[in-house]
Amino acid sequence: MTQGTQDVAGHQAARAKVVRQTLDRAELLLAEDVVIEAPPFQPASEFVLGDDFVAGARALLDKQRDKAAARVSRLEANGDFESWLAERAQQDLTRLSSITDSELGAAVRLMNGDVGVQVGGGDGLLPWGVVSWCRQNIESLPTTALTHRARLYLSAAGTAEAVTLLARWPESARGFDDLRVLEEVLARCGGEGPEQAVDEFVFGLQDDEAAWPAAAVWPFYAERVHLLVPRLNRPKDAFPQADRFFHRAAAILRAFPVMPAAALAPLAQLAITGGKVDRYVAQRTLDSHPGARRLAEHGLGENRAEIRLSAVAWLARIGDPAAIPALRAALKKERGEPARAALLSALESLGDDLSAHLAPEILLAEAARGLKRPVPAALEWFPLDQLPQAWWADGAGEPDAVGQRAVPPEVLRWWVVLAHKLKDPSGEGLLARYVSLLDPASRAELGSFVLSAWVAQDTRHPEPAESKAYADANAQLEYDHLQENPDWYERKAPGLFAASVEEHYNRLYRRHQAQYLGSATKDKGLLALTVGMPGSDLAAAARHYFTAHKGRRAQAESLVRALAANGDRAAVQVLLSVARRFKPVAVQQVAADLVQEVAERRGWTADQLADRAVPTAGFDDDGVLRLDLGSSGGGASSDEDRVFTGRVTEKFTLELRDPAGKVVKALPAQRERDDAEAYAEAKKQLAASRKELKAVITLQTQRFAEAMATGRRWPVEEWREFVLGHPLMSRLAARLLWVATLPDGGSAGLTATPGALSGSSAVAFRPGDGGALIGVDDGDVVLPEGAEIAVAHAVLLAGAGPDARTEAQAWREHLADYSVSGLFDQGLASDVVVPGIEAGATGIADHEGWLSDSFAIRGRATKLGYTEDVDDLWVHSYVKEYASLGVVVEIGFTGSPYMPREKVTAAVTELTFRRAGRPGSVPLADLPAVLLAVSYQDYVAVARAGQFDPDWEKKSQY
Repeated sequence: MTQGTQDVAGHQAARAKVVRQTLDRAELLLAEDVVIEAPPFQPASEFVLGDDFVAGARALLDKQRDKAAARVSRLEANGDFESWLAERAQQDLTRLSSITDSELGAAVRLMNGDVGVQVGGGDGLLPWGVVSWCRQNIESLPTTALTHRARLYLSAAGTAEAVTLLARWPESARGFDDLRVLEEVLARCGGEGPEQAVDEFVFGLQDDEAAWPAAAVWPFYAERVHLLVPRLNRPKDAFPQADRFFHRAAAILRAFPVMPAAALAPLAQLAITGGKVDRYVAQRTLDSHPGARRLAEHGLGENRAEIRLSAVAWLARIGDPAAIPALRAALKKERGEPARAALLSALESLGDDLSAHLAPEILLAEAARGLKRPVPAALEWFPLDQLPQAWWADGAGEPDAVGQRAVPPEVLRWWVVLAHKLKDPSGEGLLARYVSLLDPASRAELGSFVLSAWVAQDTRHPEPAESKAYADANAQLEYDHLQENPDWYERKAPGLFAASVEEHYNRLYRRHQAQYLGSATKDKGLLALTVGMPGSDLAAAARHYFTAHKGRRAQAESLVRALAANGDRAAVQVLLSVARRFKPVAVQQVAADLVQEVAERRGWTADQLADRAVPTAGFDDDGVLRLDLGSSGGGASSDEDRVFTGRVTEKFTLELRDPAGKVVKALPAQRERDDAEAYAEAKKQLAASRKELKAVITLQTQRFAEAMATGRRWPVEEWREFVLGHPLMSRLAARLLWVATLPDGGSAGLTATPGALSGSSAVAFRPGDGGALIGVDDGDVVLPEGAEIAVAHAVLLAGAGPDARTEAQAWREHLADYSVSGLFDQGLASDVVVPGIEAGATGIADHEGWLSDSFAIRGRATKLGYTEDVDDLWVHSYVKEYASLGVVVEIGFTGSPYMPREKVTAAVTELTFRRAGRPGSVPLADLPAVLLAVSYQDYVAVARAGQFDPDWEKKSQY
């Protein structure tokens, strides 16, 4: 046999082995034949468009034509008729003026299915321009059916483009939520290859966020599984879109009620031997399959440690205790530390008893074995010999001669090395279990030590002497260089050009000092040991890092994972703040995903998790912070009872008082008779309370403002416990006006009738002293069971109030009488009123043309919580996302460069809303009334950075 023949035979044998393995793995998943039944769907209905459509179209045309004519006249009056703006305005006017009622009637017949109407540019044909205008304005025209829009789009484009135009509409406007409806309509209206066109639409979208949810797509593929299976194949020479195709196909399959048999073989193969990402996706797709556990157990015997680790994690995720015997057997054979750690974690998560593996003597023996090998070179910087002394918690370890249960230092060293090897900053699983064996003080000290060391390693900067030398060597050179090119630098960088040698020295010194000498990203696993430290300490360190070291994305992500694993209230609060607003956005998304995971584990929504995670900053339920420096236990004098108290002021700062009630700025110096430990704890608590109070007030104020805009409602029981019953949240709530509604609804308006809500569907109130709820006329408000509570806004206070006053006015007077200053604007005193909204409107442009400059617009928008929407180094709008609604508010302006920053003349344009991650505008009628009112008020506030200028288009720099 020749060498070439041998090679071919070997290749065929290897291929045959892979095929056998694939079939074997697929057999582990096979069960009785399954039948997949898609839910029924209702084909789209249709009606006949008539003269009312032509009349509505003509009214819209006339309005657009008048606006275009006014624009042309304005440009002519400004002497700007030769500009490209005037040319475009004249083209718009000509186009709008040319459309006749007869042509609109022909468009109606086309949409009604008249096959005699042809589109084109010749005699007797419906002009392209009319079809194009109808397509562009379809959302503002009288109501049409899906079939009408399909015929309109098919008349001027192929089936694929028609699908895209119809399926990418906002959900509220497209008129269907099942792709089978779209396919049927396209076939009914003469589209070619509708099944292929719909399939290409599903997999053709570049942005996953813009894709239809899998739950709405799977019925289309229930009888078309053959279209999904090829997209699961992962050849080495896969085309660039293969990743997107695979992930989307897997997501659709996960939505199936039963996994189609045709998909089992490729998924089984990928679930065991695929690449890291593909393996995980395939496993998640098979998680609910009855044979998933058997397939995962099969992976425990693979040669590659990476695959064994993946199989262990999969079994832990499946959560079937029947896997315990297989995991125990694998543990006996396993020698690699990461795999052993994963196996122990999985066993414990499945309810196995690990006490035999967690005895101090076993842990010491394990540490001795692990430390026989050299410490990883990447960890040589870590001060292993300086780790703090730790103690076992009660019941663990044998006490020494003085009754202490000291942890051998080798154990802590090994945990550090193991954490480094595992590379998982979350600390979930085995390391969390190890740390839990320590007493609380040791957990705190170990976590703090490791965290401080990690941050110090990650944020190392040059020594001051090095920076001085660098500045000395370059200050004069830089000064001379600038002076040699005065024409250029005096014009482009006047501040730099005018700087003295000393100023250059200082700038160069600061720049050199700001350099990072390294990174602890590869050492992120060490953060796992922070899982047991006080959440307030971890939260404070994370907040400081995020502020002082912006732009270090990988490190920020690791800290976010450590916060989620820690799970303490203060840690979760920081996690929530990162999930709401943080740059880079990638870290924000990681935090949002972790928040969702934490909430799901605890059976709460993200909002409920946020409520329960608000720290108290050490304040008791009565709103008092008590700091005992070593009380005499009820001695005769206040001097002997050394209990200092703190309360929250009207400005939300902490006011400290001594035992006699006198306001003091700080705790006094420690006295000899003070308890040293109690004094140190009190001093530490005071510092932590001040920091935590500031953080809570800032974040919770933002949460309440967002809750007002989005219309969030609290069940009355939860509101009483987590808002009114919280020592800090209650102080914020007392500065707000609230609305209670009954679950059975009723009239839309609110009554101001004080007392029980039995006579009305809703009532406004504010929390008063002692937990009382006060109505607008000072009467007590009683909240019945089943009521729901929301942050009030003026637009909710409809109808007449007492004495024929408006409700908003009555509350404005009430709050002034009691000198209650609002936490934020609830619209009670605003002069900004949302203008009338036309049917189908998707934006408000009544302040278009208010001219100022890009810096003024940016200043006002960012102060209101908006961020720049940057596209290709160009800022064209300011946006604010309301994550709970999935809505993004967008205040448009004429634009400015993002880099370099440049102050340019600019004008505000339009206020619009869009779905997060999706194209197209949201109709204003679909938005909560308060969100629309608040956003419009922001829009007006940004516009009022300047004033209206009829020449704004000409004067705007871009």
